[in-house]
Amino acid sequence: MCTRKIFLQNFFRSFLLSKDYKLIKKPEFEEALQKNNSRQHLKRIQKCLQQKIDIKKVKKEIKLKKKNKKIEESTNQKNIKKKKTIQKMKTK
Repeated sequence: MCTRKIFLQNFFRSFLLSKDYKLIKKPEFEEALQKNNSRQHLKRIQKCLQQKIDIKKVKKEIKLKKKNKKIEESTNQKNIKKKKTIQKMKTK
């Protein structure tokens, strides 16, 4: 029990110093540090962080899809041009 409490306190302190802390409201962390029942607060924080990470992943996936789509379109256009030039060469 004591080690869990120490672990949670250390986790919260390190988290308070991190950049992610600025995205979440401060009173939650201060309350969690003071309460013995900080497991619920830890879960809340983890959910917030997970949502943030999920949003980042989705944004990256969208960017990749856009890039892939552009690349695919450009290759399709190049292929069409090649086919047209080949057909022109054959007809001559």
